[in-house]
Amino acid sequence: MRFLQLRINYSENNANFYRLFAWPLQQWLAQRYFFRWTIARGWQHGPHYLLTFDAGSPFYCSEWNHAIVERAADFLRAHPSAPVAEASYRVRQARLDQIEAAGIDPDVIEQNNTARSFMTDATALAARYESVTQWRSVFDLDVMLRKPVMTHWTGDSAANSEHFAFGLMIMLACVYPPAPSHDPEIIEYNGFLSYHSNYLFWHHALAPAQQLEITRRVEAGHAAKGATYGAWLTDLEAALAQPGHPAAQLGQRLVDGFLTACALAQDGLIHARSPFPPNRLAARDGVSSFHQKYFYDDAGEATAFGLEFCGYRWLLNVVYRTLPLLGISPMTRQMLNYSLNRLQQHQAQADAIRRIRMLMLTEAAQPNTDARKIAA
Repeated sequence: MRFLQLRINYSENNANFYRLFAWPLQQWLAQRYFFRWTIARGWQHGPHYLLTFDAGSPFYCSEWNHAIVERAADFLRAHPSAPVAEASYRVRQARLDQIEAAGIDPDVIEQNNTARSFMTDATALAARYESVTQWRSVFDLDVMLRKPVMTHWTGDSAANSEHFAFGLMIMLACVYPPAPSHDPEIIEYNGFLSYHSNYLFWHHALAPAQQLEITRRVEAGHAAKGATYGAWLTDLEAALAQPGHPAAQLGQRLVDGFLTACALAQDGLIHARSPFPPNRLAARDGVSSFHQKYFYDDAGEATAFGLEFCGYRWLLNVVYRTLPLLGISPMTRQMLNYSLNRLQQHQAQADAIRRIRMLMLTEAAQPNTDARKIAA
């Protein structure tokens, strides 16, 4: 299983890249019946895009390699990005390397506005996973999300990526089958609870002074944007009510992705800790009280979760990987984690979320848009 990767060192993440390079490339490849490729946004050794092409896919042609690199070079010559402030970037890169255990040399930054391609294989790409099957699942989900991301950047919504990310995360949470809670601390067991969990895990790791400052910021941010979030929720519901709307198509992709991930869990190919080993568990006294209560059993071992949790967590982490492509910073991601959990605690928004879930599931049960057009 061979793959071509194209690294484009580019300091900016904006509509220019998508409209002037990625979208035309997508059209060019589609005309050649090739669809199995992904885009990621990375920070290792400098800000960059990483495009991965499945060289084992039908219709892939090795002669394209030179043409794709030339397309990248032409784009970089015509639309170079701003210089990287290397001194400050090395400090940031060292911090990210420590947080993510990337194992890179934080002093190395590749030359900005350059591109290079190289061949690799699934075994190398799966090095951080428990199996090649797990990595292939992530690749397939990234393929699924590529077109909606590109459609966003090349459409009218490109100026407000937070709006798009809000809708993406609302719909993601809605794929999780809700279950009633008898715990007074939890309104309902649903996908929004994972946002709360992610926020608390991150918040708990901060120094006490930072915790206070972040709490103040997210509470103030949520209060300031409450009306905006309510309007976005209304917009999303209206969009989902239109068959064939891009939001409806994205919602259907998320439902399909969730079901596929649950099938992996059912077959034992992923579990609640994947891609980490099942016995890799943080010390109980080192995590938040929320995680101590819900993620550890009385013996201090990891709580056993059902396949819907395993599948949802797998898809959630893939969507989190997509947020940098949308220009969503780690702080904005945590703001959304916090606010989306707060939104679902209010009756009006909870009712809207239930309607959105129903619209998504109803759309997923329908023939696709093209089939409906043919039938008509």
